[in-house]
Amino acid sequence: VQLSGTLRDEFGSPVAGAIVQLSSGGYVYTNAAGEYSFTVTPGNYALYVYGENLPGLPLHWNFYVPGVSLTADRVIDIALPPTVSLTFKVQDPDGNPVTGAQIVNVYANNYSVDLGPDLPGAQGSSYMNGESVTTDANGFGHFTAFSPVSDVSGVAVPNQPGLSNAGFYI
Repeated sequence: VQLSGTLRDEFGSPVAGAIVQLSSGGYVYTNAAGEYSFTVTPGNYALYVYGENLPGLPLHWNFYVPGVSLTADRVIDIALPPTVSLTFKVQDPDGNPVTGAQIVNVYANNYSVDLGPDLPGAQGSSYMNGESVTTDANGFGHFTAFSPVSDVSGVAVPNQPGLSNAGFYI
């Protein structure tokens, strides 16, 4: 059977260069029009969608949808959720902002998000893969993630004498 569709961002624009994969192991990259297509044996599959360094989206992200039934040719369009900017504030024990701190290992998880009418209840995350965010003069750093964010974790590295790294989970 044939599975095909188009991957679009929150504004309806096609997303080129993302990976669409089935649990059978086969995967394809979306083309310039955001389109993908598979030919597979009929059955139930998990669908995965991944992206890295794509314009206007979080740096690294993935979504997982179990139980996609493919018994006949099917078109499944995928709509990415809106993005949100998460703001982190790093401060010392006296409440003063820490300039130049690094926010690392951030994972912002989505536990139930709809990727379109055919793909409800997807799970996913936006995450760092070796990158960091540096805090500004007011101690703020920003990270782009898909919403709604269910939880977020990471580590603040203050890079100042007398201050220790601090893990967080919210």
